[in-house]
Amino acid sequence: MLGSITFGYAQKDGDQKLYKDAVNHFEKAEYMDALKLFKRIQDKTIKNDGYFCYMFGMCYFNSDLEKVKSIPYFEKAIDSQDKRVPQETLLYVGEMHHFLHRFAKAKMYFGKYKDDAQNAGDETRKKNAEDLIAMTDRAENMIYDSLSVAIKNLGLVVNSPWAEHSPVISADERILIFTATERQSVQDLYSKQALDDRIYISYRKDSVWTIPSLLRFDGNEDGNFGSVGLYPDGQKLMIYKGNKKSGSIYLCISQPDSSWSDPEKISHISSKFWEGSASITPDENTIYFSSNRPGGYGGKDIYKVERTGFDTWSKPINLGPMINTPEDEDSPFIHPDQKTLYFSSKGHDGMGGFDIFKTKRLNIEWTVPVNLGFPINSTGDDIYFVMSADGQNGYFASNRTDGFGDLDLYSLRMPSESIPLTMIRGKILAGDPAVAVKAKIKVVDRETNKQVKYVYNPNPKTGKYLMIFPPGKNYDMIIEAEGYTPHLINIYVPQQTYFYELYQEIHLSDIRGDGLATGNDTIIGEQVSVRNTFYDIRQVVSDSSRSPQFNTYQKEYEPLLTLIEKLIQETDSSGLSKLEMTVENMVEDTGSVFNAVETQYSPLISLLDQIIETTDSIALRNIDRITSNDALQNEYYYGQDLVPYYFGDDTLYTTSPFYTYDRDGMLVRDSVGNPEINHRLKRITLYYPSGEVAISKVYHQDLTNLVALLKAHPNFAIRVDGYTDEVGKDKDNMILSKRRSDMVKQFLI
Repeated sequence: MLGSITFGYAQKDGDQKLYKDAVNHFEKAEYMDALKLFKRIQDKTIKNDGYFCYMFGMCYFNSDLEKVKSIPYFEKAIDSQDKRVPQETLLYVGEMHHFLHRFAKAKMYFGKYKDDAQNAGDETRKKNAEDLIAMTDRAENMIYDSLSVAIKNLGLVVNSPWAEHSPVISADERILIFTATERQSVQDLYSKQALDDRIYISYRKDSVWTIPSLLRFDGNEDGNFGSVGLYPDGQKLMIYKGNKKSGSIYLCISQPDSSWSDPEKISHISSKFWEGSASITPDENTIYFSSNRPGGYGGKDIYKVERTGFDTWSKPINLGPMINTPEDEDSPFIHPDQKTLYFSSKGHDGMGGFDIFKTKRLNIEWTVPVNLGFPINSTGDDIYFVMSADGQNGYFASNRTDGFGDLDLYSLRMPSESIPLTMIRGKILAGDPAVAVKAKIKVVDRETNKQVKYVYNPNPKTGKYLMIFPPGKNYDMIIEAEGYTPHLINIYVPQQTYFYELYQEIHLSDIRGDGLATGNDTIIGEQVSVRNTFYDIRQVVSDSSRSPQFNTYQKEYEPLLTLIEKLIQETDSSGLSKLEMTVENMVEDTGSVFNAVETQYSPLISLLDQIIETTDSIALRNIDRITSNDALQNEYYYGQDLVPYYFGDDTLYTTSPFYTYDRDGMLVRDSVGNPEINHRLKRITLYYPSGEVAISKVYHQDLTNLVALLKAHPNFAIRVDGYTDEVGKDKDNMILSKRRSDMVKQFLI
């Protein structure tokens, strides 16, 4: 029972009523309502009344934003030696000092609680105190051995006084979706009414996140929803629907109007209990999720389900005691390498609250989870960690001391070893003028002859596509575009020890004849142009440094050259943006000095202008070997005959290129079935004296070689174009051009 509090003055009836109402709210755990009333009478109470201070402190302790304000009230309650103050107050005030990194004070209060438990013969309480002391020692050691990691609060554009959590990031880091408490007025911070969670979306433009907006799907404006996991292509989103006790994972699909489809429950991971977070592998064959269903190791555990058929899944599999503990494990995130699992835990050795851990799968076993350390983890809750495909950028939620309120979203840049993956972004266009086309992409590993799963089909509205796969391999890329026959392009991704972000643009178009074989302007084949650019920056810098002007202007260009060298180590969007801004600033700052060496550095500046958008995978074969100032464009020419392409148990009929044209000429295959036997043939251009139509003997050998090629390839078709200069009348020139073309046709026939 609660005893009465003595006031040091003649109480008014109104004060007595306020006090009774406050206690009533307190006993019902309505702490925010009790807090508002306690504030109105606190100055009128006797300052050393221990139990009043305890209640006041508990209200702050159970708030979302002002927990640390409980410290002076708890300490006054303890010092009062009021027997009504529970011994657990020692733990509460110790936790708050621990949160603020006041570790000596935290251990002092935990030690007092341990002594009291030992005197009472309570081994459970004693063990609890020992665990808290050990946690404080770990936190001190982790801070002492802190990592060189830059942690950044995403700022007030994204964060608010309310809770922001559960970030999910697209593979190219251009889309951020997260959960936030429904944003209301400041007065609602002290409301007893629990506000619902909503899902918000923000886009990264010029390295800045846009103002978040509500994700558009049915129910998001009226209900309790949370973001869970974004598929790597950014087109499918797993969300949570429910409350703190029970809820399930649902799936939404991106729509052409930027909205999302109605949520549909993912039945193979759902139960009547709580499933609150999940992550899917890039090949979409395994889902890791957290659940409090019975049969686990305690609290929330992490499970997985594996695809067994087109639309069938295994039963949920608990990841076992290496991962799960008697406490809570939550927010699993599986990296695109499909071997590294991140999760948050209260049961493994941490700094306090939820800490973020990682483990790796070796064969069928998981390694001992490793704490990510300070400053990634803090003495508060650190949870919902996701990492970018390059292994360098992470996003997570934390209620650490430098936030704007409750949980905030943070990002980090890690200098640790990168995971070797190649991400290819690109665009498929078709026609003239080039527009986006509805297409599908299949990628086959030529070594295993198996289809690569982590390939994401182009968006029909924009033509953009995304592929993520391991390096050191040859891949066949099969493009099935609406209105075109399937096309086969080989992609070589060399071995590397770090991440590449690459870009390519593919343009499909028809080849039309002019009557040579068909007698009319008909389609005789198809052409695929793949625009590629890669520059060996180190070679450019090396060549430039040999110039005598280099030493004169070295100081001005040192920052730029340093960034270029760094770019070699980390080819990503962030690095490219910094490089571009540096060039712009240098142009403004150096003025005439820059212009004086413009000729010397024009290859470098040209490189910077183009590398932002045109770095891509096929050009990777030129790393450390080719220096170029022009975009590289490969053209693949196809006929209309389909040949079978076998991979696994599947057969796909596709066209293989007759030849490939690059800057050195056409690479002509003797046989579609034998790509190793090739000839190189230049484009043939014939020049004539003014007004003449006869073919000069200097071109006879080239045309004879072309005849041999046509005989070797009966299905091969060519186009002959005739041109004249601007001398003379247009009508006469048109006739002359036609006669020249006819003479070439007669020679070939």
